[in-house]
Amino acid sequence: MYSKSQTLITGVYRTGTEYLTQLINTHREISATMYRVNVLRFIYNKYNPIEDEKNYTKALKELKERLQERYKLDIDINNIIEHIKLKKVKLTYGYLYDLIMSELYLDENKSHWAEKNQLLWREIPQFI
Repeated sequence: MYSKSQTLITGVYRTGTEYLTQLINTHREISATMYRVNVLRFIYNKYNPIEDEKNYTKALKELKERLQERYKLDIDINNIIEHIKLKKVKLTYGYLYDLIMSELYLDENKSHWAEKNQLLWREIPQFI
């Protein structure tokens, strides 16, 4: 359920980041998306402490609702919650982000994910 790598694509309007994302998405091992999950905008530092089950569960439920409403995209948050409980590691926002993206976009052929989010250069240190 882990990815081999994670990439954040960001930039300002009309700089080619959407084209770059679509180009990266053509690679057979990479799933690249745009604007959907947005962990740094909608989840990061809003559910502290994230390692508490009630907090990460609330974050996942709200994400599921937003993805369903906006994109008709369904995410099995029970798989993510089960994985967190099974691994028994301290949960971080980065780990949660990887679990979410892996659940949504990775399969036996895709092992890397990338997400394009507009205007997030200030958040690059948090992503790293």
